[in-house]
Amino acid sequence: MVRDLNKILLAAFLLGFTPRAQVPMDRSPGPAKDVEPDRVFNSRYCRVGYTADREPDAKKLASYADRSLDEMSRDLAPLDPHLMDDFDCAIVQYGIPKPGLATDAQATTDSENGGRPFRISILAQSSISPTSRTLVGEPKDEDYVQKTIADELSSVVLERITRDKGPGWYFHDAPQWFVQGIEGYFGVEYSSPHSRNVTLPKYVAAVCSNPREVSFARGVQVGNPYLGGLVLVDFLYEAYGANRMNALLLSPKATFEEAFLDSAGDLSSVQKKYRTWIASQCSSPAASH
Repeated sequence: MVRDLNKILLAAFLLGFTPRAQVPMDRSPGPAKDVEPDRVFNSRYCRVGYTADREPDAKKLASYADRSLDEMSRDLAPLDPHLMDDFDCAIVQYGIPKPGLATDAQATTDSENGGRPFRISILAQSSISPTSRTLVGEPKDEDYVQKTIADELSSVVLERITRDKGPGWYFHDAPQWFVQGIEGYFGVEYSSPHSRNVTLPKYVAAVCSNPREVSFARGVQVGNPYLGGLVLVDFLYEAYGANRMNALLLSPKATFEEAFLDSAGDLSSVQKKYRTWIASQCSSPAASH
């Protein structure tokens, strides 16, 4: 009866979602049973669906999610007093790749009504091949999974903030360099010390090795929004500060482009500041590793 009840509960929160956002995951699966998640438990913020053979992964994943949400809500609640109201979070952890949901190339976040409710689909950590590597060449270990779940959660949190403010642009209407860039940046900042202190400098170093990754020839252009976008958002937080970035998120301007120029100034000044910033980053010892 308990197993049957779990299946009913899991089916209930798997239904009724439409795709919203995807983040490349570069995952290769390890051996696992080809079964659907059939167990559910509740963390402080989320319901987690999983298969019995991947229960330890699910427990860790839930703790990563709770910690990331604690930190995000602490820092972002002043922007939105209703940020954590009706926080209906479901995480579905698969033991094998599921095309379109959780594979070696992606994790997905599906939501309705501006992130109320939402569902994250992700591959279990122990199902990732030990030879798989991230965009910056790191192993897909616990730090990687922590970064990934924080990245996915930020997609919903940022959408809620931009919708709850009233008039203005919505998060997922912004260009991909900003959407994927700030999600990746939040993934780094709200996960583990390794991601903040080791992984982030590797992203910056990758852009240093390819100066054309970020350009301003025809507006803001990035080669890979998951790489150049993250580094550009890192620059924006360092150069303009969290208060200015918060003002961007809360802007009543109808489009992101209008809000961005209103918050950061004209594009030529942004370009000048970025060139100065990236030059200083590329000359640091961390950029050579």
